[in-house]
Amino acid sequence: FMQAAVLRITAAGFRPHPFDLPWLMAYMHDVACLGLAERAYATLTEKPAAGDRVGMLYATITVDNWCEFPKAHRRDFLARQRIADPAVARALLESVFKSEPAPVRGELLGALSVNLSAEDLPFLESLSGDRAESVKSVAARLLACVPGSPAHAARLGEAAACFQKKSGAASLMSRIGLGSAGDLAFVAPQGGKATPAVIATLFVGLGLGDLVAATGLPAEKLLASIIDERAVFDALAATALANGDEATRALLSEHKVAWMCAGPELNAHMLSRLIPLARGPMTVETANRLLSSKAWIGLFARLSEPSATTRDDGAIVLIALITPAGAMPRLLAGIEPLHSNSAREARAFAEFVLAIPAHS
Repeated sequence: FMQAAVLRITAAGFRPHPFDLPWLMAYMHDVACLGLAERAYATLTEKPAAGDRVGMLYATITVDNWCEFPKAHRRDFLARQRIADPAVARALLESVFKSEPAPVRGELLGALSVNLSAEDLPFLESLSGDRAESVKSVAARLLACVPGSPAHAARLGEAAACFQKKSGAASLMSRIGLGSAGDLAFVAPQGGKATPAVIATLFVGLGLGDLVAATGLPAEKLLASIIDERAVFDALAATALANGDEATRALLSEHKVAWMCAGPELNAHMLSRLIPLARGPMTVETANRLLSSKAWIGLFARLSEPSATTRDDGAIVLIALITPAGAMPRLLAGIEPLHSNSAREARAFAEFVLAIPAHS
């Protein structure tokens, strides 16, 4: 709740008041929230990690001063540079790599996972002799994810093989509404016995576009077959978020919302999985669709019951966290009759968001 509130303040172009930092800093985990005042406060109250910088000299990070910032800011900066120009970002990292302590080298090296390509191979291969095992481990993981490499090709082939056309009986069942939608099924590796951890490792670093190219199947069909496969869906979402692939992120988010809207009732478990993928408020159009869906009506009906067994799992406050300001009046009107804890918290958050001046 508080972390979302701080993000809304920052997105609107404002900063928390310095007097509020003693109780707000615990919720300010996102690098975007940590401006000069917040970094100064952290320097006074927290012991920096070994080899980390305090970043007190500059308000904004640039290619000229990025080495003066804390590790988290530097990694975030490199990742953003990788989206804009992968070669320039790699050169920045190479220029300082040998002078950094092992924990910092490993953390910064992880930023190369963004827009990884064969051009990164020489640098990554040169790290096989790095003095730190942690750095060699990150380099080895990245090498296995380089598109076109033998390891990547083998992994992509195995991942693509998980998408299989349903048999005649299964296809018929899905068409009459007794099975999962569509004529494509996801079959986990190892004869369907692979654990979620194994599946996640198989799909790490693979993008939705990679699977579309490898299978020759439309993205919508692939997504329909994995909507219940959390490990796969989360891996694809992580790749899209890391690479700044806004089109794929939005497609995944919209697909997840559409799936939730068609269900019998929204719940906190589903919504908590959507929030990282949504990466902030939904569009007004998506929010309105959610607030008029069968699943929203089901949630509202349950929380409206006078029964003592009615359980409030916090779903409404999670909906509020990703509802844009333009749809907040509709949310407030909808939850007005409710008296659950979640509704009270959602009402407070909605009123807070509407009180933030529009960013000009």
